[in-house]
This record gives sequence, C-alpha cells and structure tokens, in this order.
Amino acid sequence: MEISTPSQGQGGNLLTLSTPKKGLLHFDDAEPFTANTVNGINFKFVALHELGHTLGIKHTDASYRDAVMYALYTGYSDDLHLSEDDKDAVVDRMGAGSGTVTPLEDADELVTAAPTEIPDTPPDCITEIDAAFHFDSDPAYVYVFAGAWYYRLKPKRPDRRYNLPTFDKDSEPKRIGIDGFMNLPRKLDAAVAHLQDANKIYAFKGEKYLIYDIVANDVVESGSLADLWPTDTPTKIESALRIDSKTLGFTSGDRLYKFANGAWVVGEQGSNYFQEKYPHTTGSTMTFYKEWIWIFQGSWYSVVRAGSGVASKNYSLRLIKNDIKLPMCAEGAGSLSDRDRKKCAKELRKIKKKKGYTPRSECLDFIAEKYKEEVVFNENDFE
Repeated sequence: MEISTPSQGQGGNLLTLSTPKKGLLHFDDAEPFTANTVNGINFKFVALHELGHTLGIKHTDASYRDAVMYALYTGYSDDLHLSEDDKDAVVDRMGAGSGTVTPLEDADELVTAAPTEIPDTPPDCITEIDAAFHFDSDPAYVYVFAGAWYYRLKPKRPDRRYNLPTFDKDSEPKRIGIDGFMNLPRKLDAAVAHLQDANKIYAFKGEKYLIYDIVANDVVESGSLADLWPTDTPTKIESALRIDSKTLGFTSGDRLYKFANGAWVVGEQGSNYFQEKYPHTTGSTMTFYKEWIWIFQGSWYSVVRAGSGVASKNYSLRLIKNDIKLPMCAEGAGSLSDRDRKKCAKELRKIKKKKGYTPRSECLDFIAEKYKEEVVFNENDFE
C-alpha cells in the first residue's frame, strides 16, 4: 500500500483513495493531523476509516455513530476500536479471520503536527459567503455560513409580505460545529432547506452531502453525490436553491441538477441559467427567501426569480454590508492604480444615479468600499 499527501486545502476532504485493487491512500497535507489530542484531526481514526474503504466497506448506517465507518469525522477518542457493526462489515466482506494481531510499537509518535484552532472571536469582516439557507419558521430566519462561522438574518419588517433579511443583532456570530450546527463541516459549498421537513437542510461539501436536523442539532444522514446522481455525478455542488414548492436546484458548472417529484434529476449541459446571467463571478451562494432567490457574490447580492434568474429592478448588485448589515471585506480596492480608481469613481457616480446599473467587475471592490447608501425597500420591486 502506498500513502502520499497531496493538498486539497484545509477543511476539504481529509483523504482520497483508490479501491480496492491499487489501495492508494492520499492524505491531505493541509489538514492538521495529530495524535493523542482532541485538537486537530486524529491520524489513526482517519487512516483506519479509509483502510476500511480499501477493503470495500461502505459507510455505516447513520444510527451507528460510534462506528469507525460512520460517514463523518466525530473527533478524537482515547479508546479507538472497531464497533460490532464494523466487525460485522469486515466479516461480511472478507470472511471470518483467524490468528492474532500484534499492535505496532511507538505508533503514537508518527504524527505531531500542530493543530489549527478556531478563534473565540469572529473575523472583522467576511471575505466570502460560502452557503446560506432560509429557515421557514416562526419567526423566519436566514442562516449564512462563512468560513468557520455562521450568522443569523431576520426580516427587517416581518409585517410585510416581501422583506429583505438583515443581520440579527440579537444573535452574535457563532462557530460551526462548536456553538451550533454540530458535525457540519466548515467552509460549506452549499445549503438549502429540505422540501419535506422544514426542520432539515441539505448541506454539501466536496463530493459529499449531509442532511442536518435543526431540532436535533446534528447530522442525521450523509453520503456521496453519487448516491443522489449515480450517472453524470457532479464533482461538487456550487450553490443550492429552492425553485418552487416541489423542486430544488443545484448548480455545478453549466448544469442545473434538480430534486423534483421525489427524484434526483441530472442537469443537462447549459441548463444553469444563473451562470449565463452572472458571468463575472466565479461562484455564488443562493438562498430561498419568500418567493425570490438571494444570490450572494463576494461583497454584493442580487435578488432574482428562481425559475429564470431575472433580477428585481432595484436589487441587482446591491451591497451586502449596506442593506443586509453583514461586515463584508473589500480587499481589492487598495490595489487599483490611480487611473483605474478614477474610472471606478465614474462607475460609482453612475450606480448612484442609474437604478439597476451594473458596474465594471474590476470596480466592484472600490464601490463596495465607497458606496454607503442603503436600499429603500419597495414591495413593487417584487411583483
């Protein structure tokens, strides 16, 4: 067996492998693998879990959280051992064994990498929103995930039929997996509310999906994208949205995959109409709120119709920090040349005068830093 460590970035897949003929384990060297500590990612647990896959063993049922072959990394334990479910799976796959097993000596000295901890205070500003979903409760909220933190939005005027969600000052930013949303990974790719159960959401990270129960405060189901779409499986889900009361949409490249009428539907090439309408962004996060889709793109947002991607006339490329009150970063503004800053100053004047004006993409950070006006909410914009 060969073990190597290509980096996929911290918080992504801990390890990839080829099974079962080659038996290659590829550990992600960006992860803080450790031994004998609750900090970081326990090397032994991950290695044992993935060795199970090389034997052809799949993830255990979600009810067996103490099993090594449980789908999620559940943290360090000083009593790492195979559960009865793990043993039954090995015997079922390989047959009953015989003989004895001798542990390796000094195995605890293999890995001593320093852990990376989540700070106790949130960042001064949000570089990018990773995912968001609308929790249709009473009162209703929108939850926004950014890096290791999540933020809660609430209606600014709940007595109105359509309303812009704004940062809930009664709820401080919280840490994913520590203060709430237990066992969800950080830096999610996408999230969307479940159609059949208002207390559940779908969450996506890399090649995996998870179903999270808000009431239970835990993940209740997980699997791979190939479980949902066995053919033409997307490599990852970039954004997720509720198209209507019976349909969910999931974007991946130029395809819009769907869950409709109880079936997971493969997206046709070119079916992602959001990609065509918003080409200046490398990715977007969508959340369903009332009858519209909020698309978050860097420091900006647009409100568009779910079924077409057409923006509301007064809510195309609006600033998140001004309207939604989240502390967004504007990192690129200081890197402009004097000549470009003059051009962007003209773009700023245009966006102030012309409703729905789309500025040049290279000026977005400059405008995000300078523009201070808050949107005036008007129900007629959402008819």
